[in-house]
Amino acid sequence: MSNRKPLDISQLYDELKKLGGTYSFGVDIVQFGAINETYGYAAGDIVIAEAFHRLERELSEDMLLFRTGGDEFAVVTRFHDLADAEALAHRIAAHNGATVKTAEHEIALSLRLGISQIPCETLNYQDALAILYSAVDEARRTDGGVAVYITPGS
Repeated sequence: MSNRKPLDISQLYDELKKLGGTYSFGVDIVQFGAINETYGYAAGDIVIAEAFHRLERELSEDMLLFRTGGDEFAVVTRFHDLADAEALAHRIAAHNGATVKTAEHEIALSLRLGISQIPCETLNYQDALAILYSAVDEARRTDGGVAVYITPGS
């Protein structure tokens, strides 16, 4: 079990507003729809739980982890240095392909991580989430599953 305090998604926005200039990750599970279709929703739930734990194991206690959608997460790193954020993302991505065991299957789990800098100016909720999703979209275009998204205006 996690020893992190569970946070509501609205708290993500509050944290992003406070931490302008730091780096965050948008994260999603590669081929999650296919996992649900092939192995069923119960297996998909196990994959989501393992993705959460995989992320959590690499994060320090001052970092925040949110589930923002079905197979999507956000990580608030508090890093001011892009190199630190990239190193963390690559440590997480190094586990890509490791399997998750269900009662009946072993399923390869890979994560995409899009790194973005939180703008210093005040954002609305939709713009804050759009930056995280744009970062994940950028990661979809890479082989390694890690990409840096340059936030417009930064």
